[in-house]
Amino acid sequence: MEGSSIMWKFLTREYPDSHQVIYLYVCGNVRTPKTGVEQIMKPTKKIFNPMLNDELIKTIIIGFLEYKKRQYLKGEITVKPIY
Repeated sequence: MEGSSIMWKFLTREYPDSHQVIYLYVCGNVRTPKTGVEQIMKPTKKIFNPMLNDELIKTIIIGFLEYKKRQYLKGEITVKPIY
């Protein structure tokens, strides 16, 4: 679990609430969540791939984005629109 907690801290610092990927996942239509996950997966995979496998990386990313979505729906955070 040490690798996943390090990755969670990385995602928190690299993707703040105002990042466009967070907006895509939280406020997007049907296909944009998949795009958001893929956009985060590219740089994260380069850093954490030897330590964590691809499925675990993807699971942590989706968990992080779902957490941001729950925060947004509760009104705890605001996201910055792309346009």
